[in-house]
Amino acid sequence: MVAAGSTLLPALLALALATAQEPPAAPPAASSAGALPPAAPLVGKPVEREQRLALQRAALDATIARAAAFGHIDEFAAALRALKAKPIEPVAGDEAANETDDWRNCARGWLPRMAIDHWLAWHLPAPDKRVPRAIDFDFPNHPYHAIVDLAKQLHAHDIEFVLVLFPSRLQLYPELVDAAFDPARLGESEAARAAGGAAAFPGMVGATAQFLRALNEAGVETLDLAPPFVAARADGGPELGEIYLQRNKHWTPRAAELAARLVAERLSEQAWFVPGSSIEGKVFEVMRRKVDIGGAAGGQAPDTTPEKLALHQVRQLGARVNPAEVRGSPIVLLGDSFARFYSDHGASFGDQLRRFTGHPIDALTPMGGGELQCREQLARRDDRMRGKKVVVWLLQEDNLLPNAQWKKVALFDE
Repeated sequence: MVAAGSTLLPALLALALATAQEPPAAPPAASSAGALPPAAPLVGKPVEREQRLALQRAALDATIARAAAFGHIDEFAAALRALKAKPIEPVAGDEAANETDDWRNCARGWLPRMAIDHWLAWHLPAPDKRVPRAIDFDFPNHPYHAIVDLAKQLHAHDIEFVLVLFPSRLQLYPELVDAAFDPARLGESEAARAAGGAAAFPGMVGATAQFLRALNEAGVETLDLAPPFVAARADGGPELGEIYLQRNKHWTPRAAELAARLVAERLSEQAWFVPGSSIEGKVFEVMRRKVDIGGAAGGQAPDTTPEKLALHQVRQLGARVNPAEVRGSPIVLLGDSFARFYSDHGASFGDQLRRFTGHPIDALTPMGGGELQCREQLARRDDRMRGKKVVVWLLQEDNLLPNAQWKKVALFDE
């Protein structure tokens, strides 16, 4: 494990450079570069939970400082309000799409209006309040309370818990909203230079980093994907794309793969972890393919033109994975369509997490149910999570707003 404040960011940057709902209906394209050479099994060095929390705390403090140095919160909020008020540009020949108010045109493709609404509500104080709603824990059904409660329940039964949070597209690419927010340009400000130059851009995630910091203080282990996603935001090129699709609300295959690799590395630091028996080259192989993404896929913008991108397909060799083996996995994955997207291509986050850990993934990822339904499904099981070692909860920041979906759920019948 890297030491806090020393090699963490360079290590994440190097990793990002090295990695290059409703699943898409389009089949994989015929082109393929064949199976990739098998990778070595993931083996980590155990790190105690308290030490992991301390390292995460230091990383979050660095993100909070970088966000403060970068600034531009008020200007960005004004730009978002202007974009929200702007009518969408018509899509030729599609009258139904032109009637939607769920999307807004941006510099490259489309942005979900939901992401705009969420950012304004989450990162700014509510009326007559002084702190962002993200850290205003007096709100009824604030996600903070449900997340802390879940972690305490699991820890009481010797089960690890990791909240994996990733930013929205507009937070990674603020120049989509207005060219004035191009990080390369704003990174030349005096404050940004003092914090490390253009690389000081942390994503428009300041309030969320504070939220994660509060969770950390409550003993909740988190994995903030904003820093590695920012580091990798422009590295995909035309074959791999950015972190997000341009005409769909979901992430690109390389983002799902990068997220899974980082989660697997975190799990490898936990005392229970040993690589599973699902071995690359024997149980599955990894193929590089190009696929058309979009069209009939869920979360699609009014422009339904598919995006052709490369991905790494985890292709089963021989018999299919036994459902009993999946149910018996030590890893539980909670989430929504982001965890399942690309499953038709064997390249979802869950597929890649299995690839990197060697364990089948016991996934509870109902469409649109990332806040409440996944926890309710877990609570309905009658095995008291026998044999489970860790629960990974994968959430996009857009899931985080106080509402009834964030009520507490008792997992164990005490």
